[in-house]
Amino acid sequence: MDFLIFAVCAGAIAIAGPKMVEAVAVVSERTGAGHVWVGSIVLAGATSLPELVATVAGAAIDEPDLAVGTVLGSNMFNMVIFGAVVLLATRALRPDPAGAAAGLAAIAMASGALVFLLIDMPAAGRLGLGSLVLVGIYGAASYLLFRFERERSGAAATEARTAAQPEAGTAAKGNGSMTLRRALLWLLATTAVVLVASIFIAGAADGIAETIGVSGGVIGVVAVACATSLPEIVTSIAALRRKAPGLLVGNVFGSNVFNIVVIFAADLSFDEGAVLQAASADQAVTAAFGIGLMLLGLAVVGRQRSERMIRGLGALIVAGYLAGIIAVVSLGVVSG
Repeated sequence: MDFLIFAVCAGAIAIAGPKMVEAVAVVSERTGAGHVWVGSIVLAGATSLPELVATVAGAAIDEPDLAVGTVLGSNMFNMVIFGAVVLLATRALRPDPAGAAAGLAAIAMASGALVFLLIDMPAAGRLGLGSLVLVGIYGAASYLLFRFERERSGAAATEARTAAQPEAGTAAKGNGSMTLRRALLWLLATTAVVLVASIFIAGAADGIAETIGVSGGVIGVVAVACATSLPEIVTSIAALRRKAPGLLVGNVFGSNVFNIVVIFAADLSFDEGAVLQAASADQAVTAAFGIGLMLLGLAVVGRQRSERMIRGLGALIVAGYLAGIIAVVSLGVVSG
């Protein structure tokens, strides 16, 4: 039954994803906000709801490895999505300063989580000091990225939507009849579908873990992380089809940033202190692999490179993900 629930919820997420991207693209066009910022904040927040639910659920049932493994494993899976895009649609991507800024924010957040996994930090009530610091970094990064996008749009003035930002004008094609209000309604509706589906996915994944008999860390990093990243897969494909690489880059890196912030919510539902402190030190391996993959992704969007080199970076991302999964599963089998 758990497998059936898992499959049905995954299907619902796959159906809702493309319409969510369409709505977010219209919001970006109608408000004049940059694609990367909207992708990093609005789209990433919506597509990361499964990680939020699964992580909080893992903490609530006193499974810190499941909670942390879901977050860190999802970050790895988001990057292998990006790696696949790099390999299959190399020409669709191009250097983007805002995308590079989003990548740096994701790396900073993941590095903070790695540090707080390895060192003891005092708690502030039910919250670990580490999670409070991560929320602060998230707020600062979001504000700076917003300012950066607005200043870039202001400098381009009237040409921002046509010449300086051609992808925004392309993404808007076919959406001329959709108003901002209608786009927001579609965004709320598709977000609700993803949220409900993610609630059931979290419970089904826990049941699957018990059926298979593997450790919580392994099921979090592999199975739950893959399932909760379905919105990122669907929305990344939809963004490519709409020729909006800014949304794709913002969604991937923004989701990784948002995933780390989810640890704050996990602390609130965990009865035994900070989730990062209670999780196994083996989770540091997952965090380290995720940071390495994000560094490779940053190399793709950070500067102009040849197509051959970009494909090479994409291949390294995919290979690095597979190596990370092997390492995590090996640790999980030994410890579990």
